Amino acid sequence: MAPLLFEAVRGNDLTGVKSAVTAGADVTLKDDDGRTALDIALQHGFFDIAQFLIKAREEQLNGSIGGARAAGPASTASQMAERGNAPQPEPQIQPQTRNAAPKVETPTEEAKATPNSPPPERAQPVKRLRAPLRDALFALGQSAAIGQPRPTPGIGEPDACVSKPGRRAFCVVPVDWPGEVEDAFRVDTILYRGARALARYDRGAASHFHALFRSDDQEKVLAFLEKRYGSPTDEWKREIAPVGEPRRANPTFAWRSRNTETGLMTILEVRKFDDARNVFPDTGHGVVRLYVAGGPPVFPAVSALDIMSIDWAARSGHDDAPPNSRRRGR
Repeated sequence: MAPLLFEAVRGNDLTGVKSAVTAGADVTLKDDDGRTALDIALQHGFFDIAQFLIKAREEQLNGSIGGARAAGPASTASQMAERGNAPQPEPQIQPQTRNAAPKVETPTEEAKATPNSPPPERAQPVKRLRAPLRDALFALGQSAAIGQPRPTPGIGEPDACVSKPGRRAFCVVPVDWPGEVEDAFRVDTILYRGARALARYDRGAASHFHALFRSDDQEKVLAFLEKRYGSPTDEWKREIAPVGEPRRANPTFAWRSRNTETGLMTILEVRKFDDARNVFPDTGHGVVRLYVAGGPPVFPAVSALDIMSIDWAARSGHDDAPPNSRRRGR
């Protein structure tokens, strides 16, 4: 059934894909170019097919296709195929983006470390503090959410984005944090100044956010998010290796939410030290990351040099004075 599956994917034939999977096609097989059916669907932007194949792959790895079907109230990919229902996009916070689906991709070669990158961090255990949330709509500030459209500059304004092949863009976007926590996110870095975030857009829709805050303010950031979403669902035992210093803990907490219709998991993650930029860890800044589990990253898909190539006026604003300057009244 594998040739039929690949043929159906290349032809953007969702019905044919469902039929091949239901008949037993192995979705983890690769073609002569080393690509899975999911890789091909993502490459061509066939996201309805990609959503279905992601679910089917999970089921096959768990033995629920081609063997005993997993029981439970949630619909499996094979059951959806039999009913003719494809997974639906995850709802969004803003009404104008509720129908925008997160664009989930599998890791590509660009996401692998380069020979000049720092040594990878050792895998650390995950402590599950409680079950995932259900259908929680995470956001940075009041409105920055997965699935929102790429911002467009006004007339005469500099573009705050870097475009990459494959209809990808990486932008510096303002974040409307409430006053009680905004000061923690008003940073002055080589990437941007002020309460902003780095955002990745795939085919025009936001898929990942990366927002810096001062490391010393992690407790303030956690308290704000706990008030909004309750206690974290996970604690990740991470470590960092700063240049010329002993290894140290990198306290990391996360909130996970599963969409009950699509099965997609959205993650809101807080690290005390930003070690997610494919460079040595930044011990002066922590990071809040918002993304769909298994989705595409911001770094190393884009580099700090790429971001720095954006006009500085687009990476800061007239009211984005450095925190220390504001405290001195300048």
